[in-house]
Amino acid sequence: MSGSDDTTSLWAVTPKPSLGTRIPALLGIGVGMPRLVLLRDAETVLGRGQEATVVLEARGVSREHAKIIMRDGQTATLVDLESRNGTFVNGDRIDLVVLGEGDEIHLGPIASFQFVRRIEDELERASRRVARTRLDALTPREAQVAREVARGGSNKDIAARLGIKPRTVAAHLEHTFAKLDIGSRAELTRLVTEDELTTR
Repeated sequence: MSGSDDTTSLWAVTPKPSLGTRIPALLGIGVGMPRLVLLRDAETVLGRGQEATVVLEARGVSREHAKIIMRDGQTATLVDLESRNGTFVNGDRIDLVVLGEGDEIHLGPIASFQFVRRIEDELERASRRVARTRLDALTPREAQVAREVARGGSNKDIAARLGIKPRTVAAHLEHTFAKLDIGSRAELTRLVTEDELTTR
């Protein structure tokens, strides 16, 4: 497995593809999603439970929500595992579908991926481009408050620094937590730090 926590692969037991081989993968396009999932397993289970191959900490995702079955290393079939909130491809709810290049996958209301086939170097560049959009749902002021939280500021400190009232900071954070589907300052700090790393 590669050194990144959010990359799923089998390089340790599977020979690395030759240069130019297109690798099937999922690019995370939702807040908090794994940035890059390489589909090298015969089956990849996506879900909230720790038994899933790829664990998704997102509201509305079932413990075992869906799985992707790989055939011949290239053909990817997405199967819904009787999830509570459904599996959608390009806006349509599915039970089973063969994925095509660029298909957008939604697991419940929050978790989102794009299915692609790219050579290895292109996958890394593409995943970084997607990651840069993770905080785009925030207003400029909400993003400013989020960055201050990531620097360790309290509501009182942030209010003084930005020239607003502490209760206004609290309101911005409440909206931010709802938009990003998170529940703590620690989670917000992680997302902001990840976003800043991918934009360097």
